Parts: sequence; structure tokens; C-alpha cells
Amino acid sequence: MELFVWIQMGGDLERVSAIALPGRDVHAALATFDAAKATCFKPEDRQHLLGIIESAFGDFNSFNVKVRSLFKKRATTTELKKATQLLQTTESVAV
Repeated sequence: MELFVWIQMGGDLERVSAIALPGRDVHAALATFDAAKATCFKPEDRQHLLGIIESAFGDFNSFNVKVRSLFKKRATTTELKKATQLLQTTESVAV
């Protein structure tokens, strides 16, 4: 639900982080994100939250595409930032 609200509010991509659980590939999990597979402690909460997502996005697929795209962009941005920092460090050492 927090991700849904964050997307609807126009959240900043730089503030998104995904941390893998032990033994899980976070990139693979996010690339196949499916809101319809979400679970909640109470089944009625799950139905309520999925209804809100469906009302806002029209269907789960639209929300799934948005979430997958968001995390893909974030991963690319993070990898570019790390590469730039590494390059800057290498240039400093070489000078």
C-alpha cells in the first residue's frame, strides 16, 4: 500500500530502495512484480487494497508495469551513480 500511495503522490525516484531478503534475487522479484499476488494478514484487507489499486489504475497490469518500470529505472540510476563514483575515485588516484 505504501508503494501505491508513493506512486500516486509523485514520489522521488532517488528515495526508492529495495533490499533483498537472504536467498532472494531482488532484481528478479521486482522484474516480475504482480500486485495480484500480494498477501495481507486479513483477507478482507487484501481485497480492499487491491480494489483501491484497481480503481486508481484501471487494472493490476497497469500498476504492475508502473512498479516494474520504477524499480528498473532506479536500478539503472543506482548502477550509473556507482560507476560514476568509481570512475571519479580512479581518476583521483591516477592524478
